[in-house]
Amino acid sequence: MGHLIFLLGIALFATGCGPSATSRAIVALNTAADVAESANKVLIAEYENEQNAAIEMAASREDAEREIREIRERYKPAWIAQKTFRLVWIDAATAVQIVQLSGEAPDVGKILRLLERLAEAQRSFIESVKKLE
Repeated sequence: MGHLIFLLGIALFATGCGPSATSRAIVALNTAADVAESANKVLIAEYENEQNAAIEMAASREDAEREIREIRERYKPAWIAQKTFRLVWIDAATAVQIVQLSGEAPDVGKILRLLERLAEAQRSFIESVKKLE
């Protein structure tokens, strides 16, 4: 649902609905951040639960360590996707903030490209989390 709201925010931005391009970009960025934060909380909880279960069910310390290594390896793509999303979000938020602080007219094409990159990074992050299910 959150991804759909984010895409709706991009559509509203692109069509010129709302007070200003900068304000619309901020709404899209905040929505994307909220969705990613929710997914990240779920990811962390699942990661910790799996590790705790591995420790509890292991017959030996070595078994527990092996299981934890496997869990960490399985989660690695999700952590990379999460960090990528965060970096792209920072890029987009910085560009919008520069426009906001400078008072200059925004380069709508540039902001849209950044939001498209952000949507793709968000999609990758959400897909990597879903693959763990």
